[in-house]
Amino acid sequence: MRKSIRRVFWLYTLLFLLLIFYLLKITLKDSKNYILNPMNPRLSSKAEDIKRGTIYDNNGTEIAHSEQTENGFERLYKTEGNYSSVIGYTENGMSGVEAGYNFNLESIDAELLQRISAIFTKEPVKGNDIYLTIDDRVQCAAANALNGAKGSVVAMEPNTGRILAMASNPTFDSNTVVEDWDYLTQNEEDSPLINRATQGLYPPGSVFKIITTAAALSANENNEDFEYTCNGYEQFGDTVMKCFEGYAHGTERMENAFAQSCNTYYATIAEHIGSAKLMQTANNFGFNSPVDFPLSHETPRFALDETSQLNELSETAIGQGKTLVTPLFMVMIASAVANDGVMMKPYILDRVVNCYGIQKQKTIPEIKARVCTPEIAQKINKFMCACVSNGTGTGADFYAALPDNSVSGSSVYVGEQHITVAGKTGTAENSSGEDHSWFVCFAPAQNPKIAVAVLLENSGHGDSAEYIAADVMKTYLEIK
Repeated sequence: MRKSIRRVFWLYTLLFLLLIFYLLKITLKDSKNYILNPMNPRLSSKAEDIKRGTIYDNNGTEIAHSEQTENGFERLYKTEGNYSSVIGYTENGMSGVEAGYNFNLESIDAELLQRISAIFTKEPVKGNDIYLTIDDRVQCAAANALNGAKGSVVAMEPNTGRILAMASNPTFDSNTVVEDWDYLTQNEEDSPLINRATQGLYPPGSVFKIITTAAALSANENNEDFEYTCNGYEQFGDTVMKCFEGYAHGTERMENAFAQSCNTYYATIAEHIGSAKLMQTANNFGFNSPVDFPLSHETPRFALDETSQLNELSETAIGQGKTLVTPLFMVMIASAVANDGVMMKPYILDRVVNCYGIQKQKTIPEIKARVCTPEIAQKINKFMCACVSNGTGTGADFYAALPDNSVSGSSVYVGEQHITVAGKTGTAENSSGEDHSWFVCFAPAQNPKIAVAVLLENSGHGDSAEYIAADVMKTYLEIK
């Protein structure tokens, strides 16, 4: 009898512990997913007597605000700057920043004082305002540089993880979501509602050679001098690997192979180091792991394992195969190289301010991971500089009129200077149409202030992505 009681006791204890574990998992790990899920009914309900907080860029430019009408509050959005994909909407559900920071925007600070004041002033009770890390000038530069092209631009501060700009095309107007809903939802897989910066998954193409380079150098630092003669094509297993248009690069070492984006060199060195090393390095950089970003996003995917065949290894080494990434993740990789191998956690909320102008919350930069050693990062930095100076990325070369930072608050410019850019081009094969074009970069290479990832869908092989990145970097450096 006692044994039966003990068994029942331990059974209930186990069930109770499992319940506690499940509740902790929901609270600590899965809460963001539930908050941002479009099926969350709280995203569809609004506090009718609360004026939703205003959304500003980092410098106080208004992006979204609410105005009181006879029927309640109307949410109005800035139309310039391609903000809709990142800011989102509040009708027919919520998305973007509006969803991710819904509770901040509807939270009332000093509620009692506000409600007493409202009796006399007739002013509505107001939620907290939020200031984003985005700089409106950089955002507009990214939107203008995209010029309607299908794709995405993401800019980040490498040593903090601050998102400086995030633009996505095709876009929509957050002010007319209800009226445009049928059009916006008629093709869910290619909808303008998709934020291509965080939710678009693409093969990385040759920008993945950053990872392959890191793997080769971590396997043996002397692999920098690994020499190979490119004849324009090479067979790996049952796959014939070709360089662009079958161009033969001749005898080359790693720096030149990286700068010229030689496919056969990188497939060969991947065979040399093996799939296990490439897999380990990809995992170190964050593949197959949550990005931990407050807006809806996809996880970068890497499918290679130790049982993969040689043809799979060679394809993966040059960014083809089953590898998939988002522009957000690629700018994180570029930023990690710029930051001596330290990847910062990306963030878009700078601070929360209450209705009295008092700061209630401030985001502190946070290290996500060390993805490689400083020595490896510096070598990749050098290779990326070669890519822009005399390789496939020369379109990103630019001059900028930099402010004289020797005088505090100075508006004096020291004249146009050549900016050394570190970058990598990529062309990603697309089975359903023209290839996608990539460019990832940072500048100035010797003291990085900004990293940029550009993805242009179906643009083929060209340098448009490089010019877009250069425009965004130039804008930021001239106002920094």
